[in-house]
Amino acid sequence: MHDGTLQERARPHLDVWKVAAKVFLIVTDDDPDARVITVKVEPQRGAVLRRDHESITVGRLPGKGRPA
Repeated sequence: MHDGTLQERARPHLDVWKVAAKVFLIVTDDDPDARVITVKVEPQRGAVLRRDHESITVGRLPGKGRPA
């Protein structure tokens, strides 16, 4: 099992967490009232989470401009 590690900030206002050198969680902190958390999940799991939780939306892959 791999432990999650916080990557040194390459961009202001982003905390990037990696497991096995792959991004799995990104947290913005530029606006505490509108914090955005991006979590990498399997597409089917993401669909279930969005169905069950109105506040969960489709994210974008950073730097790719396409749905995550």
